[in-house]
Amino acid sequence: MMLVHAWHAVCWTAVKTLRPQTAAWLAGLLGGHLRTWSEDEAIRVSRAMRGGTCLSRALAVASRMVNARVAIGAQPYATRIRFVAHAWVEVNGVPLIEEEVTGPAIAYLSLSRSGNDEHLSVCFDKGGLRCEMPAV
Repeated sequence: MMLVHAWHAVCWTAVKTLRPQTAAWLAGLLGGHLRTWSEDEAIRVSRAMRGGTCLSRALAVASRMVNARVAIGAQPYATRIRFVAHAWVEVNGVPLIEEEVTGPAIAYLSLSRSGNDEHLSVCFDKGGLRCEMPAV
């Protein structure tokens, strides 16, 4: 579990120092050199991970999975005065852990990892406005 926490620390540092798209690209690039997690393993790790931010935890998990993306949503009680966002992992468009979903997704950070870990692409998609970073 120590390696999981170290990996999460890398993702947290990326989130704190880079734009979300760049942090996702870096997490996907580095995560591509690490062992791929199954859904069961990712759920177990997600529930055990502490600290950081919801975005850093979601990037740490999604970057180690095939067909995973980070969903970013606004919590239902958000107002013009207080906007509260939350991030969670989706696999094939389905939340990895249903109870982590706190509202409708308004954007996605997609980390498309092929089964053989050879390709990575990151995109930020908000309401049909799509901006892709080049595949690595």
